[in-house]
Amino acid sequence: RGRRGTNRNSGETDEQCVMNQISAQHKAKWEEIIARPYAGQCKWVLNGFWPELSTHGEDVWKACQDFIQLDEARKACGNCLDEFWSHKLLELQGNAQTVVQFRETMRSIDIDFNKKMSMVEFLIFQYKLKVVDVINAPQGENREELDKAQKMVDDAQTAVVDLVKKLEDAKVSAAAAVKAEQEAKAALDELRAQEEAYATKIADLEKKSQEGSIVARNRAANELAQVKSEDPLPLRRAKLTQQVAVKRSEKATLQAKADEAAAEVAADKAQASLDEAQQFLDKVKSQGGVAQGDIWWLQRELTEKAKYLPRKAK
Repeated sequence: RGRRGTNRNSGETDEQCVMNQISAQHKAKWEEIIARPYAGQCKWVLNGFWPELSTHGEDVWKACQDFIQLDEARKACGNCLDEFWSHKLLELQGNAQTVVQFRETMRSIDIDFNKKMSMVEFLIFQYKLKVVDVINAPQGENREELDKAQKMVDDAQTAVVDLVKKLEDAKVSAAAAVKAEQEAKAALDELRAQEEAYATKIADLEKKSQEGSIVARNRAANELAQVKSEDPLPLRRAKLTQQVAVKRSEKATLQAKADEAAAEVAADKAQASLDEAQQFLDKVKSQGGVAQGDIWWLQRELTEKAKYLPRKAK
């Protein structure tokens, strides 16, 4: 699996020359490989070259995430980048180049001459692999177990997505409950202020109704009777506002508790799904004929998903 060189006569790289000479069957297999989404291409290469690339798993993972980030149209479902985004990809990988330098680099990477960079082409270039070796890369004999593992990882992903939503719901409802409680407190403070103002006014009129001239006392007595007959508008409004605020606060508190409980249930479910998938992957990994790249990739996905779990659930 030697180094890639350049054919001086044609200006093509060794792998481009090979691509021009391989069989139709190999070309068909190549097309099938590069049509896979980015992660699928990574797993293909890691499976076939695990002894050489096992220590580069994180680098391959990072490169895959960069491809996905730059593929604005298809994201994780994409399989290649055009020349513009390929240039950006190299920059993200710490390989900033001028336009002229990039064109030369891209000429070496684009071994099938379609002016695009697939994940596989990047990995062939990055790790100096041979295209025929990549096409013929062994993929393990445990596809049934891997398909089951993939399903379990997908189920764990679904559980984590549900958890993230419920955690966000709990966060929003908790904030709403705090706000409603603050509004209820403000309404209570306003009610107390109006009650105090009402009591002060009554005390003042009672005092006036007992002092001064008869005319003044009668006037104060009449006003006192009117005040006592019905709460003033500000006090009535304060009572109503406080009642509504209390009910709203109670409702918000109940919703916050319900959402918190739902999030806890979702966290337990997500944790159980992740644990189940991890245990199954460990079992598959211990068996013979294992596609080590697939196993590593699925375990790496589980690690990424576990980051969304609440600390107490880890």
